[in-house]
Amino acid sequence: PVKFDEVFYDYGMLTTATFTPQDSWDDAYSTPSGGIFRTGGFLYVNDNDASAGIRFAVTGISRGTEIADAWLELYLYRDYGVNCKIYAEDVDSSQCWLSGEYVTDRVRTSAYVVWTTDSGELGTGKYVESPHFPEVVQEVVDRPNWDETHIMILLISESSSGYIKFFAYDYGDHIPRLKIQYYDWMASWSWYPLPLSVVS
Repeated sequence: PVKFDEVFYDYGMLTTATFTPQDSWDDAYSTPSGGIFRTGGFLYVNDNDASAGIRFAVTGISRGTEIADAWLELYLYRDYGVNCKIYAEDVDSSQCWLSGEYVTDRVRTSAYVVWTTDSGELGTGKYVESPHFPEVVQEVVDRPNWDETHIMILLISESSSGYIKFFAYDYGDHIPRLKIQYYDWMASWSWYPLPLSVVS
């Protein structure tokens, strides 16, 4: 007789990870008339064509990981409503912001989410949650050369109306946060040896 064991996997350990900028030049905003601003305590998105971008080291999320959810948490200082879109930079690993470039110069993912609010709806002096955009993060981590050590930039496009102002890395407190929920298959593997079967 031949004896064998079967292995079953307990899939679906949902992990929530929080990522933040790690350096002064990890976040920036730009306007057509003023260029890029890589330092300072605040970031802006407004109807005068100000767009913001935030760089996150998304460590531990390997290529092809199934993304369950993703969203930004921004600490608002001013809230006059917003009507913008959130993308990611569509590259394998995002580089630092450069002098002379604009946030809108970065190549955007095809996936995005629309963020629309009325003036005063979000409130100030607290973290507010953006619309959720798992498909945006999924598009980046599905790239053939994505790696768990790579870096992702999220782009908040200029608003067609309204104006929000939120804290940046250089403020020191209340910096932007990226939340990602994903399925950590490796961590969730469980081995269940079955009773030995006999094949005659």
